[in-house]
Amino acid sequence: MKTRLLLYYGLAVGALCLWFFFVYTPMTEKHQAVKIETAEKEKKLVDFNKTLAELSNFVQTSSNLESYKVELSSRLYSKNEILKLFEQLDRDAARNQLQITEIIPPLEELLALNKTVPNPEEPLFLNITLRFNGNFINFGKYLSHLEKAPFFRGINYSKIVTDKDNPRNLLFTVNFKALLGRIGEDT
Repeated sequence: MKTRLLLYYGLAVGALCLWFFFVYTPMTEKHQAVKIETAEKEKKLVDFNKTLAELSNFVQTSSNLESYKVELSSRLYSKNEILKLFEQLDRDAARNQLQITEIIPPLEELLALNKTVPNPEEPLFLNITLRFNGNFINFGKYLSHLEKAPFFRGINYSKIVTDKDNPRNLLFTVNFKALLGRIGEDT
């Protein structure tokens, strides 16, 4: 009977060891892996909910920026008003006792530019070259006034040459970048 009892105990311990190694340990490892995976999924879900909550702010900000873009575009002038810009440049030169002899680009280039601009809401820049006669002081006043103009975006180059017929008269060439926009009554 003792041997039988020892045999049963041995079988029970063996079965317990087999159960521990082949059932309990793998199930515990699987349970732990499921816990880790669940924690990762919960973290992703929290991140997704946070992103979803921020999405409404993003959509609102995007909407605000789009309306701001439309507002800024509404302040830009149409391509027809380029002539008003040229008239303004001519008036400013006359006020500073300078005579504009040439405005480049020619009208044909402006018309071609009008046809090639794909989006009328995007700002349009134009490189303008002015050639005029005058003296240094008036030229300096004119450039100072030009640099303060709302359409002015920077001088590309300038050139000063003396007139061979009249050395006191100077020939000026200025090329600058202009943002095409509405010319207000006060400019």
